[in-house]
Formats: sequence, structure tokens, C-alpha cells
Amino acid sequence: MVPGTIKGSLDKINSTLFKIQVKDFLEIYGAWVPLEDGGYIPARKRVDSLLTARKSLRDFSPAQHLPDWKDKGGLPKSSLDGGRESVLSPESREETKKKQGIKEHEELDAVGWIKRHGKKLGDEEGCRPAFDSLSDLAADPFLRGALKNPKAWTELEKLAGLFRRHIPKEDIPKIAPRYPGSALDSLGSNILFPSRIRIFLEEIETLEDNQEVKQEILKCIRSVHNIMETEPLQYAAILIGDGDNMGNTISSLKDKERHKNFSRALDEFARMADGVVEDHMGNLIYSGGDDVLAFVPLDQALECAQALQQSFDKEMEKIFPGKTERPTFSIGMAIVHHIRPMGLSLETARKAEKLAKANPGKNSLAIVLEKRGGAPIQINQHWGPGLVDRFLYWANCHKEDLLPDKFAYQLKVLERELGDELEWKGFEPENPQAYEFLRILSRKQSKGGSKPLDDKERDKVLEAASKLKSLEDMANELIITRIFAQAKIQAGYKE
Repeated sequence: MVPGTIKGSLDKINSTLFKIQVKDFLEIYGAWVPLEDGGYIPARKRVDSLLTARKSLRDFSPAQHLPDWKDKGGLPKSSLDGGRESVLSPESREETKKKQGIKEHEELDAVGWIKRHGKKLGDEEGCRPAFDSLSDLAADPFLRGALKNPKAWTELEKLAGLFRRHIPKEDIPKIAPRYPGSALDSLGSNILFPSRIRIFLEEIETLEDNQEVKQEILKCIRSVHNIMETEPLQYAAILIGDGDNMGNTISSLKDKERHKNFSRALDEFARMADGVVEDHMGNLIYSGGDDVLAFVPLDQALECAQALQQSFDKEMEKIFPGKTERPTFSIGMAIVHHIRPMGLSLETARKAEKLAKANPGKNSLAIVLEKRGGAPIQINQHWGPGLVDRFLYWANCHKEDLLPDKFAYQLKVLERELGDELEWKGFEPENPQAYEFLRILSRKQSKGGSKPLDDKERDKVLEAASKLKSLEDMANELIITRIFAQAKIQAGYKE
């Protein structure tokens, strides 16, 4: 993997320093012991102990530099890793940055450069990524909805034409290939967000004196929004999944063949995860053993999380037929703004994963909604029959306007006044909080207050609510599922 694999990069990068840094980056640890008469389990425990000890050692090797780095003086440090120098060639640094999507004051080391551009290596033109950005995934439900609307599609084609005629190729934001024959084709979805497109157009030097083209582009985007009766949703989901109690599971394996079969099952799950995420319009960032990281559009996030959990359970069932001994799978989901710094977004996803793993017994799904204003909102529930179905039911209530938005916040007020605990006997309330919930529900009007909630829908709401023991949990579920509903409305738009 060298810079020359991307068109026009070879003479823009210090290839000697690039190769030095790549060679110095990867660390591989190993340990082995003979399988003696004591049997498999003692040998495995011994090799685990040795590997742990080796990982805790540090070589403290010096940083790798160019052979003549002292004579040349200091090079700019990478913006992502202060320990490594920038591989951008000083002679063509500014030109390189502009053409390869590097910010004005940004410097990249070899690993940072690979992370930024290595994903493009399979493209003949060297200009399209293999992964969508969070902006592209946030706008994905909107674009799929536009597929169903000929007028919106016509305007998108017009927008793509304006970009190709008036904006230099190297300045056009790119997206991974998604829909064959898509009107936007390789154009990044950033251009559909009003706040982003204005900033983008101001940065294009060729448009500085061409206000007419700028206004035509903005008019075209407004037209798409008007036809769709909405702007693209500005949030996407990050999923982090991890197997529960894997250390104890491995310790329970009594022989080499069973351990091999377990490893094969984990490998099969890791391979299946890519297809599961792709089926739900997402991007798998990595999948190895029992670990998964994926970016997913919001209208598919719940279904994707459930499919990953079910796939893991299916593979583990092959090795552990009994439910009690079978390892489970927990997922943390972060719902984050598309332009939030990736480091902070991943941090939120890891917090959600830790929340799920802290649930007694684990086997959980935790969701954290991180809005740009206000405190994060979270839910944490065990996987089980009806969990995702309940979330989807709440989302459908929002889609069909069966429950007003303020209902959830009334439940939060009720929780502060009377306490959090809900008690039910079947669908019947058993404590003051549950009775008060029922009283508030009976007064609700659907369809924006124009129609009373009929008995059938009221019973459905009550059935879903009776599965919960906490007013705060119910309120948070209603708040979080509203954003899933918004994404589903956009993806299912019909003229």
C-alpha cells in the first residue's frame, strides 16, 4: 500500500518516510507452549498467561525518522499523531492538500494518510471512498425517499449537472457507490444540508465571482427540500457490538477441537456481519471475532442491531445448544450529529456499549441519543422477545401521529412528582404512578389533537407500556424512537 496507488500522489508524498512509518506501526505479539501430558486446559492457561505478560512489556524503541532528518531540520508533526512527522512533501504541500481533501492547517503521517485515503485504493480514478461518511448515512433515508418521487429525482439530477459543469473535479465531495443510476452518483450528501452547502460554496475559488451559479445551486437544493417537504435528517447511528463473558466461555472449553469449532463460529459471525450491515444500508467498519463496529442510517438501525444479535446467537447455538451456557451479545448504539467530531461520536458509542455491558446479566441493547443541545438521553434493556418490536411500535405511533410529542415529557414530570416505579398486573395498573399514567393516556388526542385515541390503539399503547417498570425508561423510549420515526418517514416518502 503505497501513495502511488492513488492517482497523482506519488510525487506529492515523501515515500521514504511513508514506508519507514508504515513498517514501524504494526506490533504483533505471540506466545506458545508444548501440549504435554497435563492436557489442553493447563496448556491454554499457561500460554494465555505468557501472552498477557508479553503484552505488558514495552520495548521503548525510538521513533523512526528519515536517515538525514537532523540535517534537514524538523518536519511538521502529524495533526492526528504528534509523535510522527508529516509525509506531505514540502515542495507541493499546499497543492497536495487541496487535491486530496486535507484541510489547510492539517498534516498527516503515513497511518493518518492511509486512514484518509487508503479506502480509495480500489477505485480506478483514485477519487471515491469505500465507506460513507456520517453525513452520507444521515442523508441516506432522505435520498431513498427521493427515489420514489420523480420530481425530486429530476431536481437532484439537475443539481448533479450544476456541480459537474461549474465546480472543479477535485473540489467535489465524493461518496461511496450506493445506488446504481443514482441522480447524485458519486456526489457526497453534504451538498444536501443547507448549513454545509453554503460553507462549501464559499470555499470554491472558481465561484468567487459567479454568484449566479451559487444561487442556482441553492435554489435547486431548496426545491428538493420543498418537494420532499423536509430537509435531510442530521443524525446517524454508530453501533458497537461485543460478545458477553467471552473469557469465561473460552475457559469452559475442555479440548482443542471444541476450541477450534468455537473459533470457526466466531469467524463465521464476523464474515456474516458485513452482509447483515450491508442489508441494512450501513457500512461495516470492522468485524473480528465477537467485535463489531458499524455506521448505519437511522431508519435501519434498530433492525440492524437486532439482526447482528440474532446472527451471533445462531452461530453460538452450533457450539452451545443449551441456552444457559451460550454466550450472549450486547450492543451499544450512539445516535450522533453528522458533523460531530468522529472521536467524540465514537466515544459516545463506547459509552453506550459500556452501559449495555453493565446491565446485570448483560445480553443488552443500550441506545444513547446525543443531541447538539441538551443532555444525552439513554435507554438500556435486555434483548428479549418483543424488545425491538416495542421500539418499532413507539416509532410507528410517532409516524402515525397517535401520541403527541409532549406525552414523553409529561411522563418525566410524573416521575419527578411520584417516583419512577411502575407496577402492573397484566395491563392493569397496580400503583399510583401506573394509575396516573393511565389517566394521562386516556386524555390524549391523536392526529395533532384533532381525534381522540381510539380504544384499540389505547390498548396497544397499554400493552407496550405494561412491559416497562420505569416511567423514565418509557419516557426515554418515546423520545428516542421519535428520531427513528423521522428517518422512516423520510425513507418511505410517497408522493
